[in-house]
Amino acid sequence: MAEQGTINSRSEVTTQGTIAATPGSTVTLTITGGRQLLYASWTSGESESVVIDGAQTAGSTLTLKITNDATLPRVITFGTGFKSIGVITGTVSKAAMITFVSDGTNFYELSRTLVL
Repeated sequence: MAEQGTINSRSEVTTQGTIAATPGSTVTLTITGGRQLLYASWTSGESESVVIDGAQTAGSTLTLKITNDATLPRVITFGTGFKSIGVITGTVSKAAMITFVSDGTNFYELSRTLVL
């Protein structure tokens, strides 16, 4: 993993905040460059693949909250821009929280909590 460096002040981190995530067969999360704290949230109404679009910066963190709809368990697969421990199989009407950190090329999974 590439060196992430040291953050010496809050001014060295930009907060892009909430990334727009549109549910669908492929959910594309578009990010901008710079070390950032990122968050995306959506309700999954079908099985989806999540991908990253944009330049990653080592040390950026990304937290996802994916809520399963009230119909069926949905399978979430992490594609381009992610290195995860595997798919998430949702639980009807429950959420999953997943946190990643970037090495500048991919977001690597740090933790996941299911059935929230």
